[in-house]
Order: sequence, then structure tokens, then C-alpha cells
Amino acid sequence: MKLLALLVMLVMPIATAAAREAASMRVGDHASFVRVVLETPRRVQTTLTLNPDGLSATITAAADLDIALPARMTGVITAIEKLTPGDAASGVTLHFRTPVKLASQSTLPPEAALGQRFVADFQPLASSAPAPSGTEAAPPSFPPSPPIPAPKPQTPPAAKPPAAELPTPEIPKPKNGDFVLTGFRSAAFGFSLESVLLAIDADFGHEIRTGATHSGSAGKHTLTLVSSPLLPNTTPPTIIYTIEPQPRGLSLVQLTWNGLGGAGLTEADAVKITEPMTSVFKSVAFVGGHTVLGLAMPDGQLVVFQGTDAAGNSVRMIMRPAPIAGPAGEGDKRYVIDLTYTEGPTPPSK
Repeated sequence: MKLLALLVMLVMPIATAAAREAASMRVGDHASFVRVVLETPRRVQTTLTLNPDGLSATITAAADLDIALPARMTGVITAIEKLTPGDAASGVTLHFRTPVKLASQSTLPPEAALGQRFVADFQPLASSAPAPSGTEAAPPSFPPSPPIPAPKPQTPPAAKPPAAELPTPEIPKPKNGDFVLTGFRSAAFGFSLESVLLAIDADFGHEIRTGATHSGSAGKHTLTLVSSPLLPNTTPPTIIYTIEPQPRGLSLVQLTWNGLGGAGLTEADAVKITEPMTSVFKSVAFVGGHTVLGLAMPDGQLVVFQGTDAAGNSVRMIMRPAPIAGPAGEGDKRYVIDLTYTEGPTPPSK
């Protein structure tokens, strides 16, 4: 009965609440620069203004957002404060220990399992002291910040972006559909091992990237890591990236939630993952492909969601029973959730 109730919850429309949309901000110290990422649940126009003295910057989003700030500051960032929210705008002000310059900014569009990411990199200036009289201060010299891995656009942009900005990736659109699943977060299908490592760095931070377990042979590699929780009040998933020899590159990303210590998830904990993810997936138009919702399998597995785009790429979430120790009983049921992003057998034409 509980499983049936869960199935009903997954296929019922999500009620609209007059609540502010949840958003989050991440910061990361990359030695020569500090990266700030504002993730919003949908496509939102976002602007950045750097104060002339370089000691503060304001990021404004054209939406009523409840922005979750990072627990601690890093690099040259000393504080982040929220702006007074309005009906159609929200934002934050970053405060820096020393003057900085804007090294780059870009916007990654929403994908199947996450929202839009506005990314900005700030570099501290070499010195804020005035140059001696009669001399001209030498411009600071820093290595360029690594670009955010992004799939190559199918069509060239109308205008070349300024040198200080990263190009905004475009979602290719095949002839018979209006959505193509490009990968998982910043890791796009086709990426090399090095590009996937950069994508992990951009999405989760350098510490998690360096803690990833690397294995493989004959040109095929796998990267395994445990990320931070991806959803509120949930346990962290284990993520496995499979990178095949070029030209195929990254072809599969697998996420598994199995509870603390591998004890499985209670039904309530499973719902905290499946319900919001299903809501996101249902909002994506897999035109030219197909979708499956709430399909019970003979072996006891439940296909919570499956979507295949016109290019043959697919995303699939499965909830399956997890064996646990102790006497069998209704209250002992535990579950494992598997979420996979798989590139189609034939990559879309470039």
C-alpha cells in the first residue's frame, strides 16, 4: 500500500504554492581566483555589477528567490549578504578582503536534473597600493581561469563573446525534437577524462574532485565519488562517470542513493528524492522521444521516470528494494534509488 501511495504521489500534478523559489549559492577557492555559482530552479535573467573599488560585487536575479548561502566563506570572500527581496528580483552582495577584478562570467542553461547556473570568477588584484610617483603600475599577471566544460554549440553564436567572458553553451536541437539531454550538470557527453575532472571541480569543488577514485583499462575510465547532498534533507549519492575512448568520451553517469552506511532508504527518504526529481523531469519536453512514468516491473523495481530525447540520449530513475538485516516486516522495507544519464548509441551530429 505504501508503494502504491508513493506511485500516486509521483504521477499526481504538483500543487502550486505561493512560496518563494529555492536557489543556492556555492563558492570555491581556486588559488588564483575564486568562483561563485548561483543556481536557480529555472532560466532567470541574472546580472553582475562590480563596485569600482573592487571590494564588493552585486549579483541580481530577476525572480523572487530564497537563496541559500554557503555555510562558510572562502578565498578573498569575507561575507555574503542578501539584498532585500522584491516581487520580481532577488540578489546578494559579495564582500572581498582585497580588491578584485571580474575574470569571467557565464550562464549554463537548465538541464534535465538541475536548474540554471550563473558562474562568475573573481581574481584578486596584485596590489591595491598606489604606484610610486612618476611610474606606472604594472598590470597584474595571472594564469587564465580554466573554462567551464561545455558542449560545443551546434550552431555558431551570432556574435563572439568578449574575451573576459566564457561562452554560454547552447542545447542542440535536432530536427524532430526541441530538447537534447547533453549530460549531467557541467559534464557533457563526449568529454575526455580531463574535461570531466574539470566539470566535477566546477560542480562540486576541488576537494571532491581530488577525492574521486579513478579506475579503468584499455582507454576506458571510470571516476567514482561521493558528492555532497543534492537535495535538502537527503543522504549524499555515489556518482560514477564512465569515459570511453575518444571520440565517444563520457557516455554514462550513474547516481545511487543507498542511505547511510548502505542501509537503504526508508520510503519517506525515498520520496524526498523521487518527488522533486520527477517534478523536474516532467517539466522537460522530450519531443521526438518518449517518457515513462511510474512503471512497476515484475522484479519489484519501479521505473519512477524515464525520458529519451530525439537524439537517443536518456535519463532514467529506478527505485528498487534493498535487503536489510533483521526480521521481515512492513516497517523494515528499504529502497535504493538509481539515476542514470546515458548517451544514445549514435551521438548527435555536430
